[in-house]
Amino acid sequence: MPRKPKEEIAEERISGFMEADKMEWERIISNSELRKAILVIQSKYGLPIPANRLFSWYGWEEPFDIDRQTGKLIFGELGQRREHLEEDVKKIAHIFNVPDKWVSSLDRMITLGGNFPDHLGAGFPSFQAIKENGRFKFECIITPETDLGNPLVLYIIKQWQANNKNEPPQPQKMRGNTRKLDWRPVWEWRKRHPGVTIEEIAKLLGRNRVTVNRALMSLDKAN
Repeated sequence: MPRKPKEEIAEERISGFMEADKMEWERIISNSELRKAILVIQSKYGLPIPANRLFSWYGWEEPFDIDRQTGKLIFGELGQRREHLEEDVKKIAHIFNVPDKWVSSLDRMITLGGNFPDHLGAGFPSFQAIKENGRFKFECIITPETDLGNPLVLYIIKQWQANNKNEPPQPQKMRGNTRKLDWRPVWEWRKRHPGVTIEEIAKLLGRNRVTVNRALMSLDKAN
């Protein structure tokens, strides 16, 4: 039997993940007791509301203060209502064993109405931006539901690695002999990035390719 092309494999696996998520969500919200709890919360807060009112209902433009002793935010009336709603959503999610990935969909269902989830997983990793030393870097988050058997998922992860790899460190001056350079930090970096060529390393370091190659080959032999 001929092997399927990677594109077809990827489409089939993505479709399978989305079908599973759709069925899981429908199974969760078919719980009549959960439906009753949703109606209670909606009645308490006057929900659902149209999507174009959501921003103002949450009170995102409402002024807030900061407690100087604790550093905690002090919200106004709308912000406190938003916080209370979030607590109530999390509470019923816990009571009815709603998985964490569906809590935002549950919140959406309560505030806006309708039964549609806010996402359908496709087995892809997620990414989050983290500010470090004044610069943003993106972390790739892999969970047990990340489909590492999907060639498209693997391609995306490899691209993320290629675009976010740290640069090799410069060789350090040897202790006790500052005229000699210690290339071990560069050698260690190369071992952790086997796909990077000597030419690329030399370019990143701003050093002569022959010098870099000779130094790393010497350490290869020594180790």
